[in-house]
Amino acid sequence: MTGSEQDLFEILSNVGAAKSEYMKAIQSVKKQNFSEVESLFKTGDEYLLAAHKVHTKMIQEEAGGSEPKISLLLVHVEDQLMGCESIKIMAKEFIHVYAQLQDLKKEQTVILNKIT
Repeated sequence: MTGSEQDLFEILSNVGAAKSEYMKAIQSVKKQNFSEVESLFKTGDEYLLAAHKVHTKMIQEEAGGSEPKISLLLVHVEDQLMGCESIKIMAKEFIHVYAQLQDLKKEQTVILNKIT
């Protein structure tokens, strides 16, 4: 396995872990486990940053004159990296929506308790 292939697999591994953490964060907020969400999101961000560092290194190598090897693996890695970015954005939105929903439920309970 070449160095660039190892780099690609490192990116894939980190991106997969990041996506898992973001999805766990969504599931935690859905179950109203708000205390876990920040930690899961932070861990996801750490994995994503690790993937971006390797990706940036590869781009810098190419900019320095290294000939890139375009492969199906590289295309797959790029797709997974961008997919992870999309999941991160959507996870933030889901977390926000679930938090608002929880606030509305509390508000509704207070109002109902006052009128009954």
